[in-house]
Amino acid sequence: MAMAVLLLAGLTFVLLFPLPQLSRGWTSLLDLAHAPAFALVTVFLVRGVEHVLGSHSWRWALLVGFCMLAVGMGTELLQAATGRSVTLHDAVANTLGVLAGLAWCVATSIATRSANLLLRGAAGLLLLFASLPPLGIMLDIARAHYEMPLLSSFENQLELTRWVERNCRMARTEEGVTDGRWALEVDLSTAKYSGVTMHSPRCDWVAYEDFVFDLTLPEGAEPLELIVKIEDFWHTGEWHDRFHEAIQLTPGTHEIRIPLARIEQAPRGRQMKLQGIARIQWFAIELPRERRIYLDNVRLE
Repeated sequence: MAMAVLLLAGLTFVLLFPLPQLSRGWTSLLDLAHAPAFALVTVFLVRGVEHVLGSHSWRWALLVGFCMLAVGMGTELLQAATGRSVTLHDAVANTLGVLAGLAWCVATSIATRSANLLLRGAAGLLLLFASLPPLGIMLDIARAHYEMPLLSSFENQLELTRWVERNCRMARTEEGVTDGRWALEVDLSTAKYSGVTMHSPRCDWVAYEDFVFDLTLPEGAEPLELIVKIEDFWHTGEWHDRFHEAIQLTPGTHEIRIPLARIEQAPRGRQMKLQGIARIQWFAIELPRERRIYLDNVRLE
């Protein structure tokens, strides 16, 4: 029982402890661990209770499961106070892990072989289902490594896991395409900041000379000012510690080319580390009305 309590305390600490800025790969590995960790702690707690009581108790097993569900949801809500991100996937993975742990415990207490195998299989399927989103991201990371120096061309739906929208809507589209079949359609809103962010692009840019991407503003549209912001993993949060440049867009398709030497020298008092680029943002500021742009063929040359 003491071991189970220690595991629960350790799991809670790990979930609430503030983490440094992590790449998509490390974040996916941590996401992958949620369901197995909650399943393991649930099994240990149920077994600990059974050891104390000296017998199997469905009522106590359900109580342990309920408490673990509360821990899973509670830690996700408390993560916001410690600087951690709160995600629906983590909450769902925690829940599926608890259910998998309970299914495993029930299976080991049932003598019927068919029911035992069915419950063990259900536990495995629950863990597999919880693992699919982070496994998909890890697959996309491997694909991105293979496609270098192309950073994103939106030819695969999984590529959208590299991108985050802020006060806008983004979707793959067959309009505004400059490479392949698909581009990214971004509908910018009138919020103070509206745009998209590419997280953890392939980190090592040292061997290249230019950061290049294609932007399309629909014909007949008014000119638009779009901001491009680039940060590395050592970014301090200050406005002068990043690359920040305004682009004046006119209707039509434009190839935007930014020398990496300019990006490297952008932070005040230091050089941006091209081997550790953390994120790229494209956004507009306080637009008077909603606007649409297309982004494609994000690459290094």
